[in-house]
Amino acid sequence: MKIIIILTLLTVSLLGSQIDRLKKSETEIFNLANEKYELKSKKYIERDEKIKTILNSLIDYDSFAKNTLRGKNKKTKKTYWNSITVEQQKEFTSLFKQLIETAWTKELKNFNKKKKTIKKDEKYHIEYKDEKSRGNLTMVYTVVTTEDEVTAVDFRFTKDKITDFIIDDRSTTRRYRKSFSKHIRKHGFDHLIEKMKNKLKEEK
Repeated sequence: MKIIIILTLLTVSLLGSQIDRLKKSETEIFNLANEKYELKSKKYIERDEKIKTILNSLIDYDSFAKNTLRGKNKKTKKTYWNSITVEQQKEFTSLFKQLIETAWTKELKNFNKKKKTIKKDEKYHIEYKDEKSRGNLTMVYTVVTTEDEVTAVDFRFTKDKITDFIIDDRSTTRRYRKSFSKHIRKHGFDHLIEKMKNKLKEEK
């Protein structure tokens, strides 16, 4: 349920105040999430593609992926990102993007199966706390309330796109970086790529 609410926040148009645009986007995303279609039907697929299009236009997947590989190789003193070839960087970014998209669409699929709806009321709402900008960086601070929990969700914008989101003070980028660095040290980069490919097959 929480991921549906978070998806709403990702639909912000970056013209003017981020908070104003976030508020305007709520109805559109709630409506998309509440549309119920037969699984794998044309309209079901179209809805998923609309979500992906919104995400692709807002998230800087290149920077997001690169930042997750900023852990350093102790022997070479280079980051893992700078230790791989351009072709490997492109493959990693593509797989990373697909895994994120698949996770969100999978959540929508489960939500669709349960035939639930989200109503903006005391159980489901977003409180926009603050927006702070400094140079190319903008932070938007929100609190997401669902039926089950209350979660602080902060979004980091670099220039005009999202490069990280922090859930309950935990950076998504740092969480991935820690996991990827540990895996590469133990098994190597090629093994990480294979693991990501296998995970993508399982999710699909």
